[in-house]
Amino acid sequence: YGKNLYMWIGKTDFSDAKELLDFCQKWGLPSGDNVEKKLALDKSSDRSIALLISDLNVLRQSLNEYKNIFDQFIKVFIEEDLHWYVDVHPEEIFWKNRGERTAGDVEEFKKMVDDDEEKFKLYLDHVKRYITYELEKHLTFEVQLRFNDITQKSQIYICFNDLIEISYYYLGNAIQERAEVRKCEYCNHYFEVTDNRQRFCPPPPTHKRSICETAYNNKRKREQAKIK
Repeated sequence: YGKNLYMWIGKTDFSDAKELLDFCQKWGLPSGDNVEKKLALDKSSDRSIALLISDLNVLRQSLNEYKNIFDQFIKVFIEEDLHWYVDVHPEEIFWKNRGERTAGDVEEFKKMVDDDEEKFKLYLDHVKRYITYELEKHLTFEVQLRFNDITQKSQIYICFNDLIEISYYYLGNAIQERAEVRKCEYCNHYFEVTDNRQRFCPPPPTHKRSICETAYNNKRKREQAKIK
């Protein structure tokens, strides 16, 4: 489910309590180790509520950091939208020693990359390199070598602490493999293609069939019923 998870976290609005709950019901807590430990220490007190709220804020911060890099992946690696990037991250487009940038500088840059294909590719590669560098900082998983008693062979295992670490790993893998992505015909979010026939977001672990495909088919049935 990793190729589905990193996209799912990227499309979820975790500032919305309903979407956060819906995600947890399908995937579990993205990262909840500290929440569980602190609540276990103080179950008899109302302080546990404050601890939970505090840790949820930390959780949202971690998720926002992931979504920031995920959005850059979509806009730069998939859509090659330098206009979006220079609007959101002008400090990474312009060299820092040139001073503060103005709106005129931004518009001049947009025109330059639109008119000059070579400079467009130069800056696109520069931004891809920077995003890759930022993503690398979050690849904090542990690699272990263990003996497998079933296969009777030594094997390398990648050990993750939470779903966010898994998502960073599969996001990096998508960049490395130049994974094919498509937009879902129902929700309009991207998903990684694992089957050429795919038209909708893949199902989460709790479902056997795509939720988006089911919703799409139900919507079409309602529309057809109205026509009749």
